[in-house]
Amino acid sequence: TILSTCINPFEAEVPGETQGLVVNASLTTYPGLQEVRLYKSAAFTTRALFYPVTNAQVWVENELGQREFFVETVKNSGIYFPQNRNFVGEVDKTYVLHISTNDNQTFASKPEKLKGTPPIKKIYPEAIISEHPLLGQVLSGYKILLDTEDPPTKGDYYRWSWVHYERQGFCLTFDGV
Repeated sequence: TILSTCINPFEAEVPGETQGLVVNASLTTYPGLQEVRLYKSAAFTTRALFYPVTNAQVWVENELGQREFFVETVKNSGIYFPQNRNFVGEVDKTYVLHISTNDNQTFASKPEKLKGTPPIKKIYPEAIISEHPLLGQVLSGYKILLDTEDPPTKGDYYRWSWVHYERQGFCLTFDGV
């Protein structure tokens, strides 16, 4: 019996090595929740996904020309917080995010009006039941849902965040039996 193999090299065409600026920013009406995260996308041939953009000048400016500067509080993190920790966005004001990187690139967002959120009518939990191979149906968590009335205007987007920690009085373990 004779065995043979054949290997034909494949030369893939790799897209250009252009890096893009990735901006993840949050401006709210609550103190302590404002932040701007800046990253450069990694080249196609590297293992990393993003590289932090450090030492940038970052600020938001409202329609009255008032500026709030953001600083990178943890060195080389690419995460920027307002110099004034009590800074909050104001409903019905329009803001522009400005970024100037240390390689002399400048960016500005489109003006965005900070809209108020409609009142929450009801907040309620919904149990998440999952199937366990030995115990059958078990409670594996909760979804927290809310009801509100959204005005009929287009372009309204809302995000509510909620964190709750509760000490559990039990521990489910599986010993293989």
